[in-house]
Amino acid sequence: MNQDKHRSLSAFFLLLTALSVAGCVQISGPGNSDPVIVTGPVMMTVTTKVLDSPGAYSPKNVVALWVEDSAGTFVRTLGVRASERKQYLSAWIAKQGSSTVDGVTGATRPGHSTPLTVGWDLKNSSGQAVTPGIYRLHGELTDHNGSGATFSMEIDISGGAANASFGPDNGFQSVTATYTVP
Repeated sequence: MNQDKHRSLSAFFLLLTALSVAGCVQISGPGNSDPVIVTGPVMMTVTTKVLDSPGAYSPKNVVALWVEDSAGTFVRTLGVRASERKQYLSAWIAKQGSSTVDGVTGATRPGHSTPLTVGWDLKNSSGQAVTPGIYRLHGELTDHNGSGATFSMEIDISGGAANASFGPDNGFQSVTATYTVP
C-alpha cells in the first residue's frame, strides 16, 4: 500500500515538473475536476453554457482554446478538454494542422458549471516569443458527434495592458481576456 502511494506521489511530481518545464502548470480547483491553467501575461477565462441545440452528450462537452496571429496563422493551443471526441473539434484541428497538442489537456468536461481559465505566455507552439501585435483568441465547444460553437476575439499585445471580452453567444456565456505588461 505505501509503495503504491509513493509511486502515485512520484508520478504526480513528475507530471508537475513536466508541465512546469513546458511553461504552464495545471491544477484543479477545490471540489471540481476542471483544471485551471496558470501561465504568462495573457489570461483568458471562458464560461460555457449548453448549446442552443444541445447534442446527445449534453451537458458533457469538449472544448479547445487557441491563439492565431492577425493573418490567421495558428500560433499555439492554450488548452483542450477532450479525452474522447476530440475529432469533433474541427475548427481547432483544421488550424493546428496535426494530431499533437501543444497545450495543456484534460478530460471531457462533465458540464458547464466551472469556468475554464487559461494563460498564454506569449510564445508560439515551438516555445519562441511572438512579436508584439494583434492576436485572435479562439474557442470551440461541442457536445455532439459533430461540430458545435466557436468564438473569436482580438487582443492587442503591442502596447500597454489590454482587456477584451465576448459573449454571450451559442455555447459561450462569456469570455474575458486580460493582457498584463510583463
